[in-house]
Amino acid sequence: NIGKNDLSQYPPWYQGNLTELALTCLNKRNNQQLNAADVDVLGKLLCHVDDFFRIADAAVLDSIAVLKACQCFTLRQREAVKDLIRKAFGNDPRWWSSYDLGQAGPLLHLMDD
Repeated sequence: NIGKNDLSQYPPWYQGNLTELALTCLNKRNNQQLNAADVDVLGKLLCHVDDFFRIADAAVLDSIAVLKACQCFTLRQREAVKDLIRKAFGNDPRWWSSYDLGQAGPLLHLMDD
C-alpha cells in the first residue's frame, strides 16, 4: 500500500502526481466522495488531495487521523480541514471533549485562522 510508505524524500510535485494516479486507480477522479476504504488506501497521500470536501461523513474521523501527519496545507485544504473538524466534533469548541481534542491533535491550530 503506497499510502503507508514514507514519501517525504520525494518532492511535493511527485507526491502530488502519485496522489492523482492513486485517485485514478480508485476511480475517484470525477469529484466522487472518498470513503473510509479510499482514505485507508491513500494513507499519507491524502495530504496531497486538493479537495478534502469530498470525504464522506463515515470517513471523517479516519481522514482526520491521517491528516494529523501532514506537514503543510494549501489555503483551500486548511478550510476543508476546519470543516472536517467541525463535522466530526461540532461547531462549538466549548462542547468538545478532551477525547475530541486528542483526536484533532495538531490540527487544532488551524481553527485559529
